[in-house]
Amino acid sequence: MSRNVLLSVAAAGVAFAAALPAMAAVPSLAPVVEVVQSAVVAIEVEPVALPVARDEPKTLPRKSPFDSDSFFKREFGQHLPWPPGVPAIPDDQLRKHGGSGFFIDADGHLVTNAHLIGQGRDIRIHTTDGDVLEATVIGQDRQSDIALLKVDVEHAVPYVTFADSDAVRVGDWVFAIGSPYGFRGTVTTGIVSARGRDIGAGQYDDFLQIDAPINRGNSGGPTFDLTGHVVGVNTAIYSPSGGSVGIGFAVPSNTVRLIVADLMDDGKVDRGWLGVQIQPVDKDLAAALGLDESRGAVVTDVSEGSPAAAAGLRPGGVVIAVDDTPVRGARDLARQIARTAPGEEVALTIWRDGSEDTVSVRLGRRPGADLAAHPATPEGPDLGLQLGQDDGDGAVIEQVQPRSPAAAKSLLPGDRILKVDGIPVADANDATSRLTEAWKSEQRFVVLEVARGFEIRFVALRLRHA
Repeated sequence: MSRNVLLSVAAAGVAFAAALPAMAAVPSLAPVVEVVQSAVVAIEVEPVALPVARDEPKTLPRKSPFDSDSFFKREFGQHLPWPPGVPAIPDDQLRKHGGSGFFIDADGHLVTNAHLIGQGRDIRIHTTDGDVLEATVIGQDRQSDIALLKVDVEHAVPYVTFADSDAVRVGDWVFAIGSPYGFRGTVTTGIVSARGRDIGAGQYDDFLQIDAPINRGNSGGPTFDLTGHVVGVNTAIYSPSGGSVGIGFAVPSNTVRLIVADLMDDGKVDRGWLGVQIQPVDKDLAAALGLDESRGAVVTDVSEGSPAAAAGLRPGGVVIAVDDTPVRGARDLARQIARTAPGEEVALTIWRDGSEDTVSVRLGRRPGADLAAHPATPEGPDLGLQLGQDDGDGAVIEQVQPRSPAAAKSLLPGDRILKVDGIPVADANDATSRLTEAWKSEQRFVVLEVARGFEIRFVALRLRHA
């Protein structure tokens, strides 16, 4: 290569380097880590004993975007969203497991993952200064995988605050703090790899994808921006082996902020309910309906007696905006409605027959029942199920709590309970009533007739131990 060519290449390299943003020297994270690290804690949970289920295979979520040879795993090696085949726990055996969390105020409230807490009997918080504190559960929201805990403190504790996750950009530097494999206070760094990830964990999926190494024990811990504000709560990893491969997922801080405020109020999350079935709008459907691009969510069915029915919504219309906020797709509509409290009125922009129309809808409270919000009490069984209404007969399983009797029997979100002990159930409330009656009558088992697609099977759930 001639000297002139070498000089030209060198000059081009200098010009390219000069054109890059000023990022040659990445600043040390030590100053900000020193400020926030004391607010991050290790969490130790002692679960209740569960029935044995050794013959149930592990399966991926049916809507997983990855092939069946891959694994989506939470930090404790479970499949996403809630595993139908978690490792069996004998009746006489208890197993401790651990994760991470962080204080959000000086009074001792802290945030972690709901899948970590589950049905935990004893929850202990290990602080950076060596204190071990007993925590109580204020509330859990399984659909977002966020739990709010509280410890009694005699003095103010260090805490961190949330960032605006809507302002986070792909490529932004972040760092995570947690207790991977029990190594407390571990700091890892990376960038935001993607936004709005749908990983098949639920209908409200909207994860930040980060490449900061996250492993077992990081679950429930924070991911920070470079100013020391929390941009997300680490909740899942993609891993063929169980260890980090640089693909982690965090619940965005703006979502966490809303969930925590709701849990702080009354220990539960109330989401708005519209009462429609929807599907995405692809390019061909958009062209057929006269839309300029693929956007919105087309209504395929309207539930009888729902807020949507009362407002006059009909199948075939496309919801393209909620309160003037554009709807990007079906999941975006579900998230926007869920973020609105029951009883509030929203303005839906509907595209139908080549023109827009605005319809006001007062949202309702989603029908359904939760059979695992807290550990079992004399008022009802702890089966690990959250039920919802079905358009036909029966009760649809919306969520399955990890390490629960329902998870041990491989029940999945989307399964439909048709009968309880041979008696048909009309809806979620009916199913809940019959299960509670069986519990109060001191039955040890209850037999469910469950439909999954065109397949029907019988499942025996343990209500209590001998």
